[in-house]
Amino acid sequence: MQRTVETHLADVLAGIEPLAPFELGLMDARGCRLAEDVIAPVALPAFSSAACEGFAVTSKDVANASRETAPRLLVVDEVQPGFRPRLAVVSGAAVRVHLGSALPEGADAVVPIAGTEPIGNAIDVVQAVRAGDFVRLAGTELKSGDVVLKAGTRINARRIALLAATGIGTVVAHPRPRVVIVTIGDELVDAGRKLQPGIVADSNGVMLSALVQQAGAVAYRVGPLADNADQLQDILADQLVRADLVILAGGVSASAYETTQYVAAQLGEMAIHRVAMSPGAAQGFGHLGEDRTPMLTLPGHPAAAFVAFEVFVRPVILRMAGAPNLGQRLVKAQLQTAITSLPGKRQFIPSVHTSGADGVNRVHPLHSEHITAELAQADDLLVVPEAVTDLNVGDFVDVVQLDGGAW
Repeated sequence: MQRTVETHLADVLAGIEPLAPFELGLMDARGCRLAEDVIAPVALPAFSSAACEGFAVTSKDVANASRETAPRLLVVDEVQPGFRPRLAVVSGAAVRVHLGSALPEGADAVVPIAGTEPIGNAIDVVQAVRAGDFVRLAGTELKSGDVVLKAGTRINARRIALLAATGIGTVVAHPRPRVVIVTIGDELVDAGRKLQPGIVADSNGVMLSALVQQAGAVAYRVGPLADNADQLQDILADQLVRADLVILAGGVSASAYETTQYVAAQLGEMAIHRVAMSPGAAQGFGHLGEDRTPMLTLPGHPAAAFVAFEVFVRPVILRMAGAPNLGQRLVKAQLQTAITSLPGKRQFIPSVHTSGADGVNRVHPLHSEHITAELAQADDLLVVPEAVTDLNVGDFVDVVQLDGGAW
């Protein structure tokens, strides 16, 4: 009996929890997701500073400055970036500052160099400034106690910079899931090997490894392996020590079905289901080893394996990584080519998209016979619901955006 996409996904996700978080240094946390909100220990910036080279002043002294009035101020000190001011600014005085210099106590504005004329150890101010002019005030970006980044946020270079700027050196984060990818098939050889009739390059192994990495996980590729139960059992048993998730590609094909079922029974349990979708109706799920490591088995056809990854595997990786949202990147688009679909199955069609001057998203399904070539060209997967058999030009449809792409 066929099950729906939603039923199978719910079955797969049942029991999948975020990996246990721990404290990581900023560089080690790159690519990980925060397990808790990060709170600013200090304001950002932590102190008020000069936004240009010039003189720190009390704005009341220069509020009406011009070449005609030009109030004269005594320069009493100089503050270099990285040093604390030694003297406060009082009425009638100024302190020489540079870009980034800490603002002395009593100063509430900076007069740019171009707005002054030097007169010995004093300056004539010929440019009026107001309180806050040419000053970067403390706490304008963040205040102490503000949330810097929310739980579930993925750490990248920009966010590392923000964390470091607030004085944070470590964060509590979920580790990147470790995913072992195993490909099975007597006909498979590594990419780059000479191909002969009956021999196929293991495109699934490299594709799934790349998809795992794009999803933010660590990929360990194993294979291609021959359709041999003893070899598969030994390798899977060895790999469980480093796996948070196992992906088996080709394990639901007619030739590998008995091998996969036998090995899964020796190491744990697995069930293969017919899912009402195309491509990729055969989908397997189970657990291996004492730690009950999740395993998903995918079809061997590259297009079916790709769709299965997007629909079922990516949400598992995201949940393990602590992502707050597991949903697919669905957008509405206007169909540019009519489609006929089989009833009772959700169809996923590789497609390309365009965006017109009118702001309408448009999607063009690909219909070549070379499925792998279609995947290479595709921006999206166009989704045809189970109850829909015909879609016409101009209809609005759902599309899954691939690779985080935008219109």
